[in-house]
Amino acid sequence: MDHSRFIGLSGPPFDFPVELGKQREFAAALHAFQPEFHDGPTPLMFPTLPIIAGYIWGYMLEEPRCTPLEALGMADAMSLDGEQEFTFHGQKPRVGDRLVAQTSVDDIWIKQGRRGGKLTFYRMRCDFRDPETQTLRLTHFATSVVPEDVPDETPAAAAAASTAYLPYREERLQFMALPRRSPAGLQVGDTPGPIAMPPHTLTDCVRYQITTGSYGAGHHDVNAARAEGFPTWFGVGMYHAGLLCNYAVGWLGVAGLRRFKARFQDVTWPGDVLAYQGAVTGLEDGPDGPIARLELQATRADGTVVTRAWADFDSGNTA
Repeated sequence: MDHSRFIGLSGPPFDFPVELGKQREFAAALHAFQPEFHDGPTPLMFPTLPIIAGYIWGYMLEEPRCTPLEALGMADAMSLDGEQEFTFHGQKPRVGDRLVAQTSVDDIWIKQGRRGGKLTFYRMRCDFRDPETQTLRLTHFATSVVPEDVPDETPAAAAAASTAYLPYREERLQFMALPRRSPAGLQVGDTPGPIAMPPHTLTDCVRYQITTGSYGAGHHDVNAARAEGFPTWFGVGMYHAGLLCNYAVGWLGVAGLRRFKARFQDVTWPGDVLAYQGAVTGLEDGPDGPIARLELQATRADGTVVTRAWADFDSGNTA
């Protein structure tokens, strides 16, 4: 198939209201209880919240919803999350803002998978603008991967039933222990150290799926997962990416964040015990002062990296 004819294809604009209730629900699902995401009538938007836009208010590659994007034929395809990237332009969105979003096909390419088989990559671009001035506030790139077959990545341990669960009303406050500091004066190598989380539970998945509107059954239904070729339910990649984002903004605050990008490298399974960590790996000159570049990762105890991420912080103008 000639995919080049789809590049540039757009769906119609749609409203994206940054709502207080949804913001608090989303941040809580990621154990992000910092005051800037919850307090007052107009808290700052959690950086990965726009992931919900296509599911709840608009459309996306896998759910084109009667838009021209249906021409790609992705609604019934088995797509996997490859990468997600959020770039902020100027002032950060807040609760109460109403943005207008529009999604288009940015690129499509094919490559050979490391384990064999062909992989087709679809990168979508969604621009979020001020509805009155048309000022660009946020750009979201989402890369989906469609394999020829179900990825053969399931370790033997994944088939074993996990006994891990999240007790009723238990709050996981591990990220709240991060020492807050300003991005100003960061040096290469600076890090607050790793955050170790309890075993991954079905409640983690379900809670995140409910708040995002992402209802892929393989993430919470063992029978559905087995029908798709997996031994049991498997984790939501953006949940772990959100925790890495929480790690970064819990340490350095959200005001200076200019870009957050996550790449999904391995499937997460029931009972996985992951550590979240990151460090400053570079400093570059930017228009408002130095840009600190962070590399972050979520890893298993055996050192396997399941999610890798990058974040850029502006230590000059952090409005």
